[in-house]
Amino acid sequence: MQRYSIKLLPIFFTLVFLSSYSSFAQSISGTVTDEEGEPAIGASVYFDGTTIGTSTNAEGHFSINSKGVINSALVISYMGYEAVIISNPFEVTNHKVVLTPKPIAIREVYVVRNPFTREELMKVFKKEFLGSNKAGRRCIILNEEDVDIYYDYGTKRLEASSIKPLQIENSYLGYKVEFNLTDFYIKFNKSSLKQEFIHSSLFLGTSLFTEEQKVSKRQQRRRQNSFKGSQLNFFRDLALMSWGKDGFTLFSGSMPILPTTGFEVKDTLGMKLVKVLPDPRMPLITSSGGKVIKPKGRTFNLLYRNRQQSMVKFSTNQFFIDSNGNNSHPQLISFGGEMGKRRFGSLLPLDYGP
Repeated sequence: MQRYSIKLLPIFFTLVFLSSYSSFAQSISGTVTDEEGEPAIGASVYFDGTTIGTSTNAEGHFSINSKGVINSALVISYMGYEAVIISNPFEVTNHKVVLTPKPIAIREVYVVRNPFTREELMKVFKKEFLGSNKAGRRCIILNEEDVDIYYDYGTKRLEASSIKPLQIENSYLGYKVEFNLTDFYIKFNKSSLKQEFIHSSLFLGTSLFTEEQKVSKRQQRRRQNSFKGSQLNFFRDLALMSWGKDGFTLFSGSMPILPTTGFEVKDTLGMKLVKVLPDPRMPLITSSGGKVIKPKGRTFNLLYRNRQQSMVKFSTNQFFIDSNGNNSHPQLISFGGEMGKRRFGSLLPLDYGP
């Protein structure tokens, strides 16, 4: 997951973990019970950020068959219990999952003058969470009443949470999404809800995408358009080192550069190992002992099809990308510009295939 304090950087990332085992496995199974050993019937079991998931049967058993490389965490979600997140699910072939009851948190209540109504707070929450473009505006949170939302005047933060998973209907792209919201805030520079005073924002959670029973050609075209120039598009192209006028052009500052001077990509364990190369124009830094200190990460500017300008900042010198375009270090890679403006309503599942 990822946290940011830079204005209008992208704020949604699924829980992604790296597992060398997942490159070779195609199925996974297990049993889910409560703390007394009773089967959890109908628990959601899914690979985070994908359409790949199932529910447990009357015995609490589940089995998922997957295609290709998946490096997303396995999530087990059940009403009234803490979500279980298994970072390396393919280390074992059969899982025994015991759920822990979710504690009932009671927030301290302070009687203060509050000029913001719940309706006003929800309007800002949905705009920053779902997005203000066509896709975001067409999204509907079916259980909006489950969102607990308030404004903290001490920190100038709008905060939101939900005990139940958010049920989101995205008719624009043809998906229904179950989203477990684990953290959300919008930090303002002033005690205001106006967008121009937003300093930073963040939302964290896990998601399961389900396709509508019948996806129209219009929705398919919208998905293709949403994919173009997206973060998912970028990581898939980076893994293949596919650049050019019909895709992304790489810049160091304002100067276009060859991708081979920015990245080195190698095959390993069925994935791509990406090394971020240091900027040769940057002066070398030496320690007091005379040892050269390598800078950690690098920032690039991006231009997609000569129209959309974005920025990507790597705070790591290497990471992995699986066959879906899922990267292993989302907490260390951030975006700005056009790619940073996209919100949940424009997101596609990691296993999307245009």
